[in-house]
Amino acid sequence: VDPDLKMGLVEYLSDKKIKELQQESVLPLHLNYNVYQAIHIIKNELNNPKLSTAFIAEKLGISKSHLCYLFKQDFNDSLTKTIRKFRLKHAVIDIQSSNLSLHEITIKYGFKSPSYFSRIFKEHYGVSPMEYRKRQLR
Repeated sequence: VDPDLKMGLVEYLSDKKIKELQQESVLPLHLNYNVYQAIHIIKNELNNPKLSTAFIAEKLGISKSHLCYLFKQDFNDSLTKTIRKFRLKHAVIDIQSSNLSLHEITIKYGFKSPSYFSRIFKEHYGVSPMEYRKRQLR
């Protein structure tokens, strides 16, 4: 199954539903419960600049290396990259549909600085956040 499709499903499921599925031993797509929990922590802590692999591992009570291993197994991508993708995905929605300044978006989604946000945004989307917004307005 496509990793983005898996991620979409996990984002869609509520924490309550995940707990129910885990109790019934019927987690869809054979994802590890800690991976589900990690994704929900990312969603809930997206604006926290301290959100990191270590932060999530500590909340889950497992080692950082074990969490990274589980995540790589289930999504074939690093947890750090996934956190960045989540932040970018939500930031681009605000760039498209809000009047928030890029500085406000940087803070809202826990990026270290506006310059860091602009750099990784351009790496991911091929244009700066400002250029992206201008293109959306055309």
